[in-house]
Amino acid sequence: FNLLGQVAITAGIDFGFATFFSVFLNMTAGYPTSPGYVLIVYAGILLLHGVLNTFGVRLVSLLSDVSAWWHVLGVLVIAVVLFFVPSHHASASFIFTKFENVTTLMCPSTCSCSAC
Repeated sequence: FNLLGQVAITAGIDFGFATFFSVFLNMTAGYPTSPGYVLIVYAGILLLHGVLNTFGVRLVSLLSDVSAWWHVLGVLVIAVVLFFVPSHHASASFIFTKFENVTTLMCPSTCSCSAC
């Protein structure tokens, strides 16, 4: 099941990127976003992904290391900014006891489940 999961997540990420990139191309160059054209972009991304994984093992390793450090440092920067920049912090009792529904949903349990 591990291999199947790896293939599925790679396909899902590549398809999501193909969709996003197709919309970007549409906004900047007028590229059509019909399903057939999105599949063409998807095929190109899959091909590029396969070639990169086949022939660029060192590059993929470097990108993986950069990605790990980027995520660690990004979270650290966000945590530091959230700790030092706001002029007022909410108390723990406010955070854990107050519910404020700022969505269009009316049920608190639905709101908390959709946040998961």
